[in-house]
Amino acid sequence: MIGKKLRELRKERGWTQEELGERLHIHRSTVSYWETGFTDPPLEMVRALALLYGVSADYLLGLSPRKREKGP
Repeated sequence: MIGKKLRELRKERGWTQEELGERLHIHRSTVSYWETGFTDPPLEMVRALALLYGVSADYLLGLSPRKREKGP
């Protein structure tokens, strides 16, 4: 489930797996593994991804249907 959301969010921004990897300082293949469900991102990366995409970690983990975080 998280992989599908990660792919969707990346594509919405028009980023390649390589570009996302550069933003997170990880290899492109790691992004591919996450998006295909081969592996899941570690907790610290879930946090980094949520911050990067402006969504909640709950959304990424499938615990909340809300895509965007509330503003202050």
